[in-house]
Amino acid sequence: MGSKILLILATVFIVTIIFCFTLIFQLQTKRGFEIVLSDTGEVVISDKNILFYNRTSHQIKIDRECLDKIKKMDLYHKQFTAKLHNKEIYSGSF
Repeated sequence: MGSKILLILATVFIVTIIFCFTLIFQLQTKRGFEIVLSDTGEVVISDKNILFYNRTSHQIKIDRECLDKIKKMDLYHKQFTAKLHNKEIYSGSF
């Protein structure tokens, strides 16, 4: 009786560990929100750069690293695509 319970607990433990590692892998490989240049595919802003988002005005506050990168880019009239999990949700131009 005790060995059956131990076997069931070990099986549940192993299944739980496999599930957790699978979930972590999926979260690490899945791309979140990105603003990508349409002509080059270069990521301008990603969810990793966003410090704050205002749902009412759609304003975003980005980190210093992203801001410095954007300042060096010539984005005037460049076409972009906003993507969520690699699916296009919006397109426009700077």
